[in-house]
Amino acid sequence: SEKLPHNPTADIFASYKKKAEENMVNMIREKEENKQKILLTTMIGVISTITFVTLLLVVCFHTDVITLPIKMVLMVIAISVFSVGLYVAMWGDRKIGYFKCRNCNELFTPTFMQYNMGMHLLSTRYLKCPHCKTRTWCKKVMTKEC
Repeated sequence: SEKLPHNPTADIFASYKKKAEENMVNMIREKEENKQKILLTTMIGVISTITFVTLLLVVCFHTDVITLPIKMVLMVIAISVFSVGLYVAMWGDRKIGYFKCRNCNELFTPTFMQYNMGMHLLSTRYLKCPHCKTRTWCKKVMTKEC
């Protein structure tokens, strides 16, 4: 049997193909993990909002049954639950995934202050890109490869 000569180009191609497949699997895994995290933070936000509204309604409509100190305690609990839920939802939306600059196409995570002060519409926010320093509407993406 005759041996074929060693082809370094084939080795490079095989290595490249293996790395590309690994990157694709990692990207799909990251996207799925991010979707689960977003779902969890959204559920926390919704549950805390429902709790807040329920406690608020109890305090407002059962005025003759509940004493003032109990009403105040219920309001503090309602505001605390809502604040924590809102913080978790905002943290999740800011940290899970990335924002893509329309000007330079770089992906970034805004600071908490930038995130909160930026105008937003659904999955876009008006943010300042740390790479090109341009203020633009940045779209939320779940993975680095978009």
